[in-house]
Amino acid sequence: MTLRIAAAVVLLGLTSSLGAASFDCARALSPVETLICATPTLSALDDELAALYRSAPPALAGSSERRQAQRAWLQQRDRCTQAECLAALYEQRIAVLACEDDAALGSAIGAATCATARLRQRERELDARDAASPAERAAWRQARDRRCRRDAQAQGGAPGWQAATELQCELAATEARLRGKAATPAR
Repeated sequence: MTLRIAAAVVLLGLTSSLGAASFDCARALSPVETLICATPTLSALDDELAALYRSAPPALAGSSERRQAQRAWLQQRDRCTQAECLAALYEQRIAVLACEDDAALGSAIGAATCATARLRQRERELDARDAASPAERAAWRQARDRRCRRDAQAQGGAPGWQAATELQCELAATEARLRGKAATPAR
């Protein structure tokens, strides 16, 4: 799954540059901005969020509600002082932005982008809340991924839609596990 997420990020042109995309790291003013610039994972998440925010269609981009939500999110972000807190906030906001464009969700890329962002967020929750050992969770993820890949291929369709279907299946299985239900999706 991690390889697919990385490939999706590259394909969407959301790769990380040397600094965070939403601000100039040379002019980082707050401790939070300094932490983002000093932490490659946070910098990459900042790049991804900035690209998603900028890529919104005009009807969404000009929305005052969207700008207010982003300002509120930035205030929340600036209250986080730990990398783990920041990463969780970034993943939550990325999931919101990746899934907000209904028209884009009708495409394989849009559906995969949304599912990837939400899956990454749920995977973090699973790692924090699941009582299973890391090895048991890894084995569960491998079984989930194999099952979802097989199911997506059985449904057929274009490769992009198969990938989106596979990611949506992985998301559904992960959400079910978080709710304490079936470990793998029903066939």
